[in-house]
Amino acid sequence: MKLNSADRPSWQEIAHESPATKRYWALWNSLYLKDGVLYRKWESNDGGFYRRQLILPNCRIQETLRETHDNTSGRHFGVMKTFRKTRERFYWDRLRAGVEKWCLECQACGARKGPKTEKGKSVTGRTPAERFSDRTLRFPCDILFGRPRDTPSSPTNPEARLESVQASAGEQVELSRERMKIHHDFRATDHHFKEGDLVWMYNPKRRRGLSPKLQQNWEGPYTVVKKLNDVVYRSPKAQPKVIHINRLAPHRATDHSSM
Repeated sequence: MKLNSADRPSWQEIAHESPATKRYWALWNSLYLKDGVLYRKWESNDGGFYRRQLILPNCRIQETLRETHDNTSGRHFGVMKTFRKTRERFYWDRLRAGVEKWCLECQACGARKGPKTEKGKSVTGRTPAERFSDRTLRFPCDILFGRPRDTPSSPTNPEARLESVQASAGEQVELSRERMKIHHDFRATDHHFKEGDLVWMYNPKRRRGLSPKLQQNWEGPYTVVKKLNDVVYRSPKAQPKVIHINRLAPHRATDHSSM
């Protein structure tokens, strides 16, 4: 539609289209064409700068997520870090839901990740590079797809921009304190499994010469064959065969390498 006309179609013209098309229609004023490529204009929360996000077709999404999450530069970070890293460069409909599903289904993450904690950037909302430098880091995916330069809106002075970033990080810390409390209260209830569910079992084993962070702490998937009570389950292939719920986690992994 952007290619054919600069004017946004009326709602009646797109009412019969898919939900994704309607969401892009709502973003019409933020979308623009440059050299025949569709971009979205994304502005930072503090209004300090905006960047161009490349609108990806569905056929390029899996390739992008492999670069931003699975490959060496991705390092299998969690949902929020992968989401922020991907959003810095790309956009597609239901971006966050797609990133979350990809991370939850990652086989390597499911086998190695420990309990989730709030750290560093999750608290401040900024990477160290953003807080202490006026330059943006580049990653291998920038070679594949290119990377438009950030465009400052205000302020343009690097020192003033860094001061703005520092102030924004302080405000984000206060918001994070409240968010962590809500998150803790929400997560206080344990998972409950039923017969036939696939689960990971926490069974850390130290291997000489390998960093603990890189070792596989979770085994599985195992199948729950019987719920003995609210906190104890039985699985025939696991060792031990009777497992406390504290050592279990839901299995959602898929093999990304075969996709």
